Amino acid sequence: MSISNLEPGKYKNMSYEYVDNGSSVLIILFQSAGRITNDVFPMILDGSLAPEDVRRMHDFLNWRKMPSAYPGADYLFVKDYYSRSYGWYTMDEGRSIHHSINLDLDQFISEKPYERVIAFGSSKGGTAALLYGMLNRHITHVLSLVPQIEIGRYWRKYFKDYMQLILGSNNPETKELYLNELMYSDEIKIHTQDTIFYTYTGIKDDQFAQIVKFHNSWIGDSKHSLIVNTSNQRHTPLVTENLDFIYDCLQSFVEYRPIVNKSLIRTGNESYLLV
Repeated sequence: MSISNLEPGKYKNMSYEYVDNGSSVLIILFQSAGRITNDVFPMILDGSLAPEDVRRMHDFLNWRKMPSAYPGADYLFVKDYYSRSYGWYTMDEGRSIHHSINLDLDQFISEKPYERVIAFGSSKGGTAALLYGMLNRHITHVLSLVPQIEIGRYWRKYFKDYMQLILGSNNPETKELYLNELMYSDEIKIHTQDTIFYTYTGIKDDQFAQIVKFHNSWIGDSKHSLIVNTSNQRHTPLVTENLDFIYDCLQSFVEYRPIVNKSLIRTGNESYLLV
């Protein structure tokens, strides 16, 4: 197993760490929030915290142990250091960046003939997994955990005082609306015909209603499946308390087999309950 960091100048729009296990399968791990604590945002806004210090915060990756525990795949950890804080892999201080990031992803994946490419992440990372699963021509499977579908709405609820970082100062209301509608737009539904999508959420998740709405927009497409956890677990525990199930799902993609779990009940062609 070898690990490489960013090659300066090669991928101008993407910061990453890459783990090469010599596999024909690549798992792209998009990072969740949590790198930056709430007490840091005011220092970013007033310029009292150096950008290098913020960048180092993004070096603390979640799912870091996965390459050692599951060496059957290569791993690409994509960081979300945009907008001087987070960009949700979509914006850098009001500038739309997902097409630019996708070009870097496209180039990176093209350099090795992978048989399968899996986009994976939770929360903010789950949003990115869905976004690039629709946008990128190489991605074959998506496992998105508790994503934010309406990004602007989420930011207004949890990051209201810092929205200027991601939206910039020019027409922020228009950009907020754009972020709320982005996941539904034809702009990104470019390479979805052969991609297999699984979105995992729970009835107590922050954007459960939006996730169901998003899923319903794909009704009739058997490649888009929704898994609903019926417990009262909320956003973070839906992930942290169900790691065995999540790893089973990923392993099924790596091994190219159906998901088999005794707690998973199929309720329709495109929906499941985790009980």
